[in-house]
Amino acid sequence: MTTQSEATTAPTNPPPQESWIDNAKRWQVWGPLLLGLLVVIGFNLIGGSAPGAFYIALGSALVVLSILQLLGRRDDARPARRSRDVWLAVAVLAIGLVLVAVWFFVAKVDGLGLIGGIVAYVAAGHLLLVARSSTRWAPARGPGVLAACSALFLAAWLLLVPGGVEPPRMPRLALGLLAFSMLLAPVGVSLVSEDVLRKPSDLVRRRKTIILLSGFGIVAVAIAVVAILAAPGQIYTPFVFAAVGAFLFVGLITAKTPADTLLVAAVLVVLTALGADQVSGPPAAANGRVLVALGDSYMSGEGAEAFYTGTDDSGENECRRASTAYPFVYGRSDAGKREFPGGVVSFACSGARTVHLNTRENRGKPQYDGEPIGGPGRTQFEQLESLVQADPSKVGLILLSIGGNDSGFATIGLTCLAPGNCATQSGLWLSNLANVQNSLKATYAGLNAILAKANADIPVVVVPYPDPLGDNKCGDVALSQTEIGFVHTFVSRLNNVVRVEAAAAKFKYLNTMPTALEDAQLRLCDHGPKTGVNFLSAQSMNGSAEAQINPKNWVHNSLHPDEDGHARMSTVLADWIASQALPAQEHTVPATNDETLQTEPQCGLTELDVQQTGLSCASAARKWVVRETSDWLKDVAPFVALGLLGAWAIWLAELGRYRNGNGILHRLRSVKEAIRASLLS
Repeated sequence: MTTQSEATTAPTNPPPQESWIDNAKRWQVWGPLLLGLLVVIGFNLIGGSAPGAFYIALGSALVVLSILQLLGRRDDARPARRSRDVWLAVAVLAIGLVLVAVWFFVAKVDGLGLIGGIVAYVAAGHLLLVARSSTRWAPARGPGVLAACSALFLAAWLLLVPGGVEPPRMPRLALGLLAFSMLLAPVGVSLVSEDVLRKPSDLVRRRKTIILLSGFGIVAVAIAVVAILAAPGQIYTPFVFAAVGAFLFVGLITAKTPADTLLVAAVLVVLTALGADQVSGPPAAANGRVLVALGDSYMSGEGAEAFYTGTDDSGENECRRASTAYPFVYGRSDAGKREFPGGVVSFACSGARTVHLNTRENRGKPQYDGEPIGGPGRTQFEQLESLVQADPSKVGLILLSIGGNDSGFATIGLTCLAPGNCATQSGLWLSNLANVQNSLKATYAGLNAILAKANADIPVVVVPYPDPLGDNKCGDVALSQTEIGFVHTFVSRLNNVVRVEAAAAKFKYLNTMPTALEDAQLRLCDHGPKTGVNFLSAQSMNGSAEAQINPKNWVHNSLHPDEDGHARMSTVLADWIASQALPAQEHTVPATNDETLQTEPQCGLTELDVQQTGLSCASAARKWVVRETSDWLKDVAPFVALGLLGAWAIWLAELGRYRNGNGILHRLRSVKEAIRASLLS
């Protein structure tokens, strides 16, 4: 019989010996991030920025770490080790937040904000894992965090949409509260999940409870999916990806693993290396006549997969000139080489308005300090003026496409992507075409003056905009039939304004371009063999790491012709030039055109037009988007919440089965243990 003294002094079982996996996952958690911080600072000190290969390597290291976290043991029961890890995580969290603050308020060091944010994010994830391993303040902690999250969300809602009608008040504060509430929500769900799953409570381990949770979850998710898909303006393909991603993310939050934190960090890091591809060029003009391209994104080649080096740099030069733009495609064709052996010279720039073409003497201003590449900034007409003054005979033809950004077409596209019927705002945008006509009149006159001053008898061809949408609604475009009709009407009237002012300036008008995509069934929803227009196209740009992961920099290719679209536009251009006589053109400043729009503008986009009308078209569009989005959220948000709750119930049921020794997760654990054993053998 064992005595009480012997029982007291009996040795306890020593903790299991740690494997190399456990040691690696502990010591390598902070190593790559701290090393990445040193590399980022080092590159900036020598006047450069970290290369894309570095970010790919750092992201790969974080992926490896997440795998090690999954393969290693989940908890360390030794209080000393846990306490040390907590203080280390707190210190690293503080360092990360300081780095973000330095980047935001002091110096925009390339990559510093990104690395600092990831360091803080990983440290916060580690602290959450430690909190789940503790019973302190349970079970009130999870509901308490969710209550705070709800209060912050409500405050942001009241600031953003007071009464659902007025424009946002204090939008930065509101968005900050909203972002913080969204960060707190996963924390609350994670803590509630752990308290529900924790032993000795076996509520979710009972067979009846598991069946009820699974049934409720499946029904709730099904109802949510059907209701959201039935909502107007839903895009089915993105919704499927979002739904699957949300379901998996809820599972990672419910389970107790830091792998999700590391994987998210890895994705953010790798995204910084996935900017748009760049190609060298364009080739220098050769001997012989050249074709000069002026205008906006439809002329520069926006929508392509790769842009010329130096024309896709965030904040410095975002002209995004592409070798696949239709002027360059035409210039490389046999007909183009025959007509213009000197090649193509493009000054076109994505986002350009008439003010970016006009010389500064004609109230123009350079679009970017880095345009042309290397600076100093010059307008497109100023660059053209230097070319024709040097040798007027060098330029054989000028292609000009401008007015789309003056009309707010990009803003209209984004407005129509929001919930609601954007056609109800058609009066604002159609009336603004009177302002566009005045701008085109001044710009065309300025071009005539430049060419007349240089005694250059160069023909000018004005290119209207191809209609990007088919006639009928389809599932891949989140526009109603009424909205599609509005876009058709707007593009048609914009092109009519361009045609009228081109005729007044005695410029040629490329009248076959508006139907270029339609004739080849390349418009969105044309149901042809392929599509020649991007609807929603996600592609980053070059520049700082922070700019590359900024979501607003990922949609610039949307609603623009892709390579197939530009190839078709090149064919239309070639056929039109072949059918036309383009004699030398004498340039004079034309008299005032009497054919003007009779509509009084309701709003404006330029500072002068806003002063005259008393209303900004962009501001009016934002107010409408906020109002319509808030109404849509009021209808859809309950079903989103129901779907997330259903997903959580499904995962709780599956984790309950796992702790009972069965279920899908239990089978995956067997696979994990087999992999772990093979690595340690």
